[in-house]
Amino acid sequence: MVNDRGDTDARATGGVGYALLVAAAPGGRQRLMDAAGALHQLAAVPPAALLGTAGGASVVQLVDPADPQTVLTHLRTAAAHEGPVLIYLAGQLTFDAKQRLPHFALARTTPRTARYTALPWHWLAAELARRPAGRSTVLVDLVADETAWPRLSSDPVQAGRLLTAGLTLYGSVAPAPPKRQTAAPLYSRAFAAALRGAAEDASFALLHERAVAEAGLGGGPELLFDGSAVHAYVPAAPPAGLPHQPQAAGANGIVTRVADGLTQAQAQAEAEAEGDAPAPRPQDRLPDGVVPEPFAAL
Repeated sequence: MVNDRGDTDARATGGVGYALLVAAAPGGRQRLMDAAGALHQLAAVPPAALLGTAGGASVVQLVDPADPQTVLTHLRTAAAHEGPVLIYLAGQLTFDAKQRLPHFALARTTPRTARYTALPWHWLAAELARRPAGRSTVLVDLVADETAWPRLSSDPVQAGRLLTAGLTLYGSVAPAPPKRQTAAPLYSRAFAAALRGAAEDASFALLHERAVAEAGLGGGPELLFDGSAVHAYVPAAPPAGLPHQPQAAGANGIVTRVADGLTQAQAQAEAEAEGDAPAPRPQDRLPDGVVPEPFAAL
């Protein structure tokens, strides 16, 4: 299955790079992955090495953001960058209950409130679709929760189309760990190690291949994305499963923004729990029953 973003690797296009690194996961028992730990693996890599750009790179981190509009704003900033762009997402994949579309879970997301408190996957695809082919790469280290994994694992080919449409996507999507356990960021750890030991012109495809081998992935139930296709082995019985305050940039040129305080998203979630949530804005949500063809529900 080939995506429609072209075969050019963003690490080979040159120019000053821009990387947006996002680590988010719901709190408490809803947290399935050590997302912040995953982020630390890549944050330790020199900025220019993230994209292999001799001209350097700007790196922005978002740690546990709570408002999808905040993440969207940062996505638009990244999409407006003229040079190579890397979007890294570590955390959890969920499906909203109403339209059954994939979302990237944020700090206050629950299965019931995903439609209001998580980042719709089609927002990511829509923003990067405006960029020239081959200039954008999405790297993911995700755990699929109980709303997502049964749908993804039941038809891996369609799952690949659902997540890769319009994107050059690398990474891993795994089922949730056993109860009361948190998944380790194996893919992120291995990918960061591959980056540190790679030549500047090493492609994302090569780095992904090395990361998969180093992390021992590929023989289990996880879905692996190599930039053009999805390879999956699925067992017969799949396991069940805000203002931001910028800190001063450090010596490595990284700016970190950590979510703090309550947000409109939380208010919407609380309102929905009471049965009187405001309707999503028309420009942000799809009409009921209308799903873009690349994102047809499984």
